[in-house]
Amino acid sequence: MPFLPAFTMPPRAPAHIVASIESDYFGLISTKNIVIRHPEVAQCTVYSFIKNLKEHGAVYPILHAEPQPFGRR
Repeated sequence: MPFLPAFTMPPRAPAHIVASIESDYFGLISTKNIVIRHPEVAQCTVYSFIKNLKEHGAVYPILHAEPQPFGRR
């Protein structure tokens, strides 16, 4: 039987950590201090969360709410 890759969602950070990072960001705490306050999260992950918050207003944004049609309109 051939190997079939599993289609899974990428792992997500626990909700309480994400909520804490969001509240720190919207509480106008600097990114450097947010990284220091959350040593359990990798530094690059915190920076990607901050990037998503700046661009989309959420750590895990929903980029396409409606299914995209195939082909031309």
